[in-house]
Amino acid sequence: MKQSSPFCVVLITIAISAFLIAGTAREARAAHVIVKNMTSLYTSYLGIDLVGAAKRVLIGAGYPVKETMEVSAFRFESFIHYNPIDRADAERIRSLIGVGALAEDRTLDPGLIKVMLGTDAIGVFFAGKPYAPGVIILDATGRGGNGQSVRKSIEAAVPVLSVLPVNKGMTEKTIIFYPKGMEKTAETIRLLLGRGIKKEVSSPHLFVVIAPDYIGETFRKIPDFTPTPGETYSIVIHKTMGIMDLVDSAGSTAVRYPISIGANPDLADKKAAGDRRTPEGDYVISGISESSGWKYEGELAYGPWFFALSTPPWTGYAIHGTNEPYLIGAPASHGCIRLNVENLLVLKKAVGAGTKVKIVH
Repeated sequence: MKQSSPFCVVLITIAISAFLIAGTAREARAAHVIVKNMTSLYTSYLGIDLVGAAKRVLIGAGYPVKETMEVSAFRFESFIHYNPIDRADAERIRSLIGVGALAEDRTLDPGLIKVMLGTDAIGVFFAGKPYAPGVIILDATGRGGNGQSVRKSIEAAVPVLSVLPVNKGMTEKTIIFYPKGMEKTAETIRLLLGRGIKKEVSSPHLFVVIAPDYIGETFRKIPDFTPTPGETYSIVIHKTMGIMDLVDSAGSTAVRYPISIGANPDLADKKAAGDRRTPEGDYVISGISESSGWKYEGELAYGPWFFALSTPPWTGYAIHGTNEPYLIGAPASHGCIRLNVENLLVLKKAVGAGTKVKIVH
C-alpha cells in the first residue's frame, strides 16, 4: 500500500477539521424565537408569567429569544409559525414547550420562529396550579352593559367569576369555550342564552364570548364595499372598540373595518417613544407607499400598502396591512393601525394623500 505524503496528511487533517468545525457551527446556530402571549388578558387575571416560563425553556435548550410581547387578547390555541426551511427547529420547539400547532409562514425569514401562546399553554407550564372554578364572560359586542346582562342570565345556574370587555373583532358569533368535563355546563349556558357555539378547549375556566350576534348585529371581517367614485372620504379610528370607520362627505359611515392598534393594554394616548400606544388626535395621510417587500425584524409585516400618517410630535405611524390576520381586533402592534389585507386593498381605492384621519379613544 502506498504511503500518503506528509502534504496529503496535512490536507486531509485540515479538511476533517473544517468539516467538524462547520458541523459544530451548524449545531450552534439555533433559530431565533419571538414569543408572544396571545392570551395576556387572561394570564394577567390569573397572575402568571406565561412568556417567562416559555422563555426559560427555550433559552435553556439553546434557542435565543429575540423578542417577547404581551398581546392584550384572548386566544385559546397555541401556534408555532416558521419558515418551511426551519421545520425541524419548529418541531423541536413544539416538543420542548409541549404545545402548539405548526403553521408554515413564508412571511418569516429563515432562522426566525414565532411562538404564539394560548390558554392551552397554561396547563403545560402551570400544571397543578389551583384556580377558582367558574365562568368568565368576555364581552366582544363593543357595547357596555351586555356582559352584565349575560351574567344575570346565567349566574343562577353557574358561578360567574368576572366580566371582561374585549375587542369587538374577536369573534362574529357567540362561543362557549369549555374545559374537558364541562360540556353539560356549557350546554346549560347555551340554552339559557338561546344561542352560542360550543367548543372544548384546554383552559382552567369556562368562557362565554358574547359576539355582536347577541345584540342582533352583523360584523363581518371583510365587508362587501365599493367606494363611490369622486366621493371624499375621511377615516375615524375608535381605539377601544378596535374599529375603523370610513366616513363619506355627508358624515355617514360608509363601511366599518376591524383593526389592531398598539399592544399596550391600557389603550391610552401615546406618552413616550416605545410605549406601544397609538397616538390620538386629528391627522392626515401624508403619503402611500407600496410595501409588499418591506420587512420588520425578519417579517414581511406591512402588507401591500403603507399609508403614512402625519402625527406630530410622533413619527413613523401608519395604517398598513399585516402578516398576522388572526390578531385583527386585538391590540397587537407597536402603535400603527393594522388592517386585514383584503380590506386594505379596498381602502386604497377610497383614500389618498391628504385624507383626514381622526384617532379617538
